[in-house]
Amino acid sequence: MFPLNQMEYQHINLNTMKNKLLLLSFFTIGFLNAQTCWKQLSAGAEFTAGIANDGTLWAWGLNSSGQLGDGTTTDKWQNLNQSSSLTNWDKIATGGIHCIAIKTDGTLWAWGNPSFGRLGLGNLNNLVITPTQIGVDNDWVTVAAGDASSFAIKSNGTLWAWGVNENGQLGDGSFVNKNIPTQIGTATDWAQVTSGGGHTLALKTNGNLWAWGNDISGQLGINGQNNTTSTPIQVPNAQFNQIACGFISSYGIKSDGTLWAWGSNTYGNLGIGNTTLQQTPVQVGTDTDWTKVSSGLTHVLSIKSDSTLWAWGRNHRGQIGNNSLDFVSSPVQINSGTQYTTVIADCNIGGNNSNYSFSMAIKIDGNLQSWGDNERGQLGIGSRFNFRQTPQDVACPVALSTTDFDEKQFTVYPNPSNGIFYFNNINLIEFEAVIFDSLGKQIARFKNREVVDISNVSKGIYFVKINDFKNQKTFTIKIVKS
Repeated sequence: MFPLNQMEYQHINLNTMKNKLLLLSFFTIGFLNAQTCWKQLSAGAEFTAGIANDGTLWAWGLNSSGQLGDGTTTDKWQNLNQSSSLTNWDKIATGGIHCIAIKTDGTLWAWGNPSFGRLGLGNLNNLVITPTQIGVDNDWVTVAAGDASSFAIKSNGTLWAWGVNENGQLGDGSFVNKNIPTQIGTATDWAQVTSGGGHTLALKTNGNLWAWGNDISGQLGINGQNNTTSTPIQVPNAQFNQIACGFISSYGIKSDGTLWAWGSNTYGNLGIGNTTLQQTPVQVGTDTDWTKVSSGLTHVLSIKSDSTLWAWGRNHRGQIGNNSLDFVSSPVQINSGTQYTTVIADCNIGGNNSNYSFSMAIKIDGNLQSWGDNERGQLGIGSRFNFRQTPQDVACPVALSTTDFDEKQFTVYPNPSNGIFYFNNINLIEFEAVIFDSLGKQIARFKNREVVDISNVSKGIYFVKINDFKNQKTFTIKIVKS
C-alpha cells in the first residue's frame, strides 16, 4: 500500500486463576517466540496493522485519525498494541489513515479517517476510532486499499470500491468520490485487486490483468502515457499470478516465475538496472523463481522460491535493508542466510512533505522483522524516530483475551469512556477492582465500588481486574480511556 497525493495524515490467556499467588502474573505483557506469530500484516502511512495467528487484531504507530482502531487517537510505539481482543479477524488492508478488514464470518469492517468516503460508512465527519461494520453483507473475501480509497471482492467474484476517485481509480466510470461500496461493472470473476497512487490493478480468475485510473507514467501498462481511464481496461498480453502497485509503478509475477515491472522508474524501482520509465511490462532480469512481490512508494521487496529476500529502489530511509542509503536499480539480496515467506513494503508522505518508507518481512519461522523509517514507531521495535537500515526483530504478541468470564454477569459501561466507568451486574459481596496499564503497571485499586474514576490518567487501553474473594474467581476486561 502507498499513499495518494492528498495525504492527511493481548490472549494473555486470562484464565480464571484460583491461586492468588498468581494474581499478577498475567500482567507481564510480553511476547512469545512462537513459530506462527502473524496471519497477515499490512502497512499504512507511519503505522502497521496486523492479524495475529490467533485471530486477534493489532496495530501500532501513528494514530492521529484513530487508524489503530483501539478507541483512542494516541500513537502507540512502546509495545505492540492490541486493537481488539476478538479472535475472528481474517483479512486486513491499510490505507494512508484508515483500515479495512474482514472477519471470519465474511463481514466487512472499517475505522480511521472517513474523509472522501474511504470507510464506506456513508457521509461521516467524525473519526471512527473502533472497528465499525460496513453494511450487513457477510460474503466479503478480499480487501485492498489505496491512501483514501478502498476495494473488496465478494465470494461471487464481484468487485466493489469506494473512497476518493479523482483519478478514476475506483473504476466505476466516473471521477466522483463514493462513500459506500459501489460495484465495479458486472463481472463475477475478479480474483485479486491492488491500488497505488491513483491507479488500480486487478486480476481475473483466468490471470488476465486489468488496469484503470491515473496513467501519468505508463503505470497502467497499456502502451502509452496519460491514458487515464475510469473503467477497467485489459492490459494486452499480460497474465499474472500476483500483482502489486507502487505509487506510480506496477509489478507482476507470472506463472513461470518471471517478474515484470512498468511505470515510473525514477529511483530504479522497476529493478531493470536503469532509471528509464517503461510504458508496458518489462521483465526484471532473467530469473524464473520469483514468488512474492510488494511495492512501496518507490521501493520493492520480493521473495524467491528458495525463500530468499530481495529488494531494490529508493533507499533514503534504509527501506531496502542493505545497510546503505543509496538507491538500488537491480534486485539485491537482503539478510543472506535468513529465509522469508511474506513481504510488506510501505510508503507515506511524512512531515514537511518528505517521503518516508519502511519495510517488513515474515521469516519462515513466523517471526516478523522490520526496517526503514520509524518516525512514529511503526516498526514495532519499542522505539521511534531513528530509522533502521537492516532488518530488526519484532517480538511476537501475546493476545489479551476478555472472553474468560460471562459477559452477562460482568460488564463495564460506557466503554470507551472519558474516565468514569460503571460496573453492571456485579453481584459480589466482597471484591476489588485493580486497574493496570498495558505494561502491567498498577494505576488504581478500588474495593467494593460499582463506579471507578480514572479521569486523571492518559488516554489509552487499560485492564480492569475484578477479584471475587468469596468465590475465588477473577474477571478481566479491557477498557478504553478516551
